[in-house]
Amino acid sequence: MEPTTHIVPAIKLSFVNPDSDSRSVLGKGVIRLMQYVEETNSLNQAAKNMNMAYSKAWKITKRTSEALGFELIESVRPTGSRLTPEGKQILEIYLALEKDLKNTATKKFNQLSKESSQKEED
Repeated sequence: MEPTTHIVPAIKLSFVNPDSDSRSVLGKGVIRLMQYVEETNSLNQAAKNMNMAYSKAWKITKRTSEALGFELIESVRPTGSRLTPEGKQILEIYLALEKDLKNTATKKFNQLSKESSQKEED
């Protein structure tokens, strides 16, 4: 069995604001939280879906928004929360870029695996 037949590359993507002093990043966790807000129209329900306290979810999104320089989520009284237009845009960009990076990494991994196997056969 080839050593690479049962493994695949994993991509960890994050966005940062290089001008911010904050070390907060927009990564998979915040993205998942944003996706749940998009689905449920509620930061509270999004937090529950992730087994997270509402206060922690609020702090995370607030800190990330401050670091990025724009709000990700806005309160909509009395119904709950929704993504801001900027939040929707960055979510779409993140998901598209992540998908593209995964596809590219998988193709390159398979190519390099095949090349490596062929070298060993020679």
